[in-house]
Amino acid sequence: MSEWEILTEAALQALVSGLLLGAMYGLMCFGLALIFGIMRVVNFAQGDFMMMGMFFALFIFSTITQPWLGSQLGPYLGHVDKWRIQRRIDVMSMKPRKLSAVLS
Repeated sequence: MSEWEILTEAALQALVSGLLLGAMYGLMCFGLALIFGIMRVVNFAQGDFMMMGMFFALFIFSTITQPWLGSQLGPYLGHVDKWRIQRRIDVMSMKPRKLSAVLS
C-alpha cells in the first residue's frame, strides 16, 4: 500500500470515529436536556448509566469480537444494571436512616 492510501484510510477512519463520538455526545446532551426540561433537575446519572452500557458493549466486543452482539447486548445490560441500582435505591428509600446516606 502506498503512503497516500494509508493517509486516506487514516483520515477516513478519523472522520468516522469523530462522527460516531459526536453522535454519542449529542445523544447524551439530548437526554440531559430532556430530563432538565421536564423535571428541572440536572441528572448526571443518565450519562453514567450510558457509559456503563458502552463499557458493557466494549467488554463484549473485546471478549467475543462480535461487534453486532456488543452493540445489541451492551445497551440491554446497561439498562438491566440501571434497573438493579434503581430498585436498590427504592428499597433503601423505605428506610429513612439509610436514605440520608444514599442521598448525601
